[in-house]
Amino acid sequence: MKLGNNISAIVAGGATGLGAATAEKLAEAGCKVAILDMYRDPGEALAKKIGGIYCHLEISSEITVDTAIDFAREEHGTERLLINCAGVALDQPAVWRDKDSGKIVLHDVASFERLLQVNLTGTFYMTTKSAAAMMELPPLENGIRGVIINSASVAAEDGLEGQAAYAASEGGVLALTRPLARDLVNEGIRIVTIMAGRYDTAMFTERSVDVTQRVGTTEKAPSGLADPREFADTVRKVVEDDDINGQWVRLSGAKSK
Repeated sequence: MKLGNNISAIVAGGATGLGAATAEKLAEAGCKVAILDMYRDPGEALAKKIGGIYCHLEISSEITVDTAIDFAREEHGTERLLINCAGVALDQPAVWRDKDSGKIVLHDVASFERLLQVNLTGTFYMTTKSAAAMMELPPLENGIRGVIINSASVAAEDGLEGQAAYAASEGGVLALTRPLARDLVNEGIRIVTIMAGRYDTAMFTERSVDVTQRVGTTEKAPSGLADPREFADTVRKVVEDDDINGQWVRLSGAKSK
């Protein structure tokens, strides 16, 4: 798909981190960008900077998903691109022994369900609702109607200790990729998942100091964390290559942890 001012793009989770870098990259290419995110202040600021629009989004709520998408379409028309970067992370062992009391503790169910609702169900909401609208659009060159890129963590394949719940939610996103692509291939809609490794984003650096130090020191210099703009570069490459479909791209520098 060729990018330009005829392309409307929605970036869910576009106010910060990987989503923000992607929103900027798509705006640089001339796209009309809508930032959908729960964080209003950075979302509005970035939208103003790139000439896009912002709408509040709680991705775990189907009602707010519908409201946010409808607003974006009223302003920019139906999206040809959907980039799903909204998500939450948590580092908590599935079962562990408390160091002080020796008591055996289980992962709380509410946190597990929250991860699934945001990372997996929210991604499913956005993807299916966007695909349904794309199916109504006339095809562009090569018969492509739209492209949907979902982000996941490398934890989907290589979860660390303490990431059972997080890995399960991200693994679900990964598992959606090929069946969704097969459902939509005859409609000219491509589905790709990008698995991100250790990126310099608030979601990563605000997690436990132990996890950040453990993986950060094994990654490339100087900070041990990759630049979110590298993720955005990959998004653009995937969008512009119509042969990439039903695949997942791993951005981890070939590191397993």
